[in-house]
Amino acid sequence: VVVSISFVGPFEGALVLVASRELLPTIAINMLGLEFDEVPSQSVQRDALKELVNVICGNLLPELAGEGAVFDVSAPELLADGVVPTMVAGCGPLATALLHLEGGWVELTLFAPEYVTTHGERRS
Repeated sequence: VVVSISFVGPFEGALVLVASRELLPTIAINMLGLEFDEVPSQSVQRDALKELVNVICGNLLPELAGEGAVFDVSAPELLADGVVPTMVAGCGPLATALLHLEGGWVELTLFAPEYVTTHGERRS
């Protein structure tokens, strides 16, 4: 399942999160504080994934651009199942992290032409 969130500020781009379907119930259960025997609906699972990319983006951008940087962040959106973009808003992937977890996997990709580090350096 693929979700994306775009942003504009000191640099622009998007963050795309891809998660294996097996992991979605666990993400929703943990985010909502449910019991593990409660199975959230697919809609709730997808909403939890969108909130996860929102939280990650909200923590990542200040790390990259500095605490004082201001970004306009869009609402997270669900992309077509299985469709992982190779470019977002005209930007290629700048960094990717793949996490293999006990119940599945998650891949996070930052799409941006470049960004300014907290030390004022330009990176691409």
